[in-house]
Amino acid sequence: MMETIKLRPTFARKLNQGGFSPMHLALQNDRTQAVLRLLRFDEGLVRVKGRKDLTPLHHVVQTGNVDLLIKLLKVCPEAI
Repeated sequence: MMETIKLRPTFARKLNQGGFSPMHLALQNDRTQAVLRLLRFDEGLVRVKGRKDLTPLHHVVQTGNVDLLIKLLKVCPEAI
């Protein structure tokens, strides 16, 4: 995933047919390390709106992962 995004940075914000970005998909599949790598690439990915205008931050709040929520807010406080 990261090699593809390094070659085509716009793919990091691109939504698939289901309306999900790579960060949305990583969160849905409990790939925390992938989420953290994506954050190092671009902190603004936390604010990418997907299906129904939900952001990755919304997903983290819904799942109740407080540790990851803190990390997301530290790198991108604008996401609030």
